[in-house]
Amino acid sequence: MLHEIRAHNSYSRKNRGLFYYALPSDLEVDLIIETRKQLRSRKSEIVAIEFKLSKRWQREWERPIGDIAVAKKVDVAAMYGVYNGDEILQFDNFSVLPVAEFLNRLHSGKIF
Repeated sequence: MLHEIRAHNSYSRKNRGLFYYALPSDLEVDLIIETRKQLRSRKSEIVAIEFKLSKRWQREWERPIGDIAVAKKVDVAAMYGVYNGDEILQFDNFSVLPVAEFLNRLHSGKIF
């Protein structure tokens, strides 16, 4: 999946920063996409994504991304979970997408 995202970032010439992020609490976020760089007058903006191989989404997987949003050190433009299930799920501002739907949205420019 990361290769698809890197390829999209390159061929769309968006050149966004792509990062893995580990929190001090031993939690991690699989992918952070920096959609706007930080300036003195504004915070950076990110899209955060968690990938799971499971066919069923578990709400606790949202916690690391939610912790970033609550800390308010960056502006979180979007939060996604990507999994091998079939349903599109929405929990507040957190979207959970099946892999195929995520890839469709990625290639149509709707993820970043």
